[in-house]
Amino acid sequence: SIKYVKTTDGGQTWSSAVKVHTEEPATDVAFGYSCWYDQWTPGYVGTKIHISWVLSGGGSYSGVLNYRSLDTNGDVLGAQTVIASALYTGMLAYHYTSGIVRARGGNLYALPLHPLATTYLYRSVDNGVTWTVRSSPGGIGAYAYLFLTPGNEVDSQDIYVVWAIGGSLVLRWYDNSANT
Repeated sequence: SIKYVKTTDGGQTWSSAVKVHTEEPATDVAFGYSCWYDQWTPGYVGTKIHISWVLSGGGSYSGVLNYRSLDTNGDVLGAQTVIASALYTGMLAYHYTSGIVRARGGNLYALPLHPLATTYLYRSVDNGVTWTVRSSPGGIGAYAYLFLTPGNEVDSQDIYVVWAIGGSLVLRWYDNSANT
């Protein structure tokens, strides 16, 4: 399960672990988790940590991409939201990876990746309350390590999709306006 702990004294002491996701049957395990802190986005001063993960293992929640935020101002967990369901529920569901990012303009993006499933980018324009499917970035190889980062284009809602596979590092630009 995904949990967080907090320190306020540079790592000398830590809080008790707090469980991030609420739906985890015994048969399902969180894989492909990712997080993004608002202040990692240039010029953004928010206080939330955005977390995405895929449950895997064959249970009723297997192959579901989830989202939840943690507001560091008061340590308040937001509502758990399903971004997408039934992504890939086969035996190799544990091969998931995912990425999440906040664009400079404020949109959130999440991208689950599985070697046997079609890959789609998901976007939220309302701070993670609702998510819509966007284009498929395509061309990301199986078993890639994935990272999303804010773009540096004129459109502040654009992002970059970066992945590493087989000794290669690939960068793709996602154009929010054109959904390409």
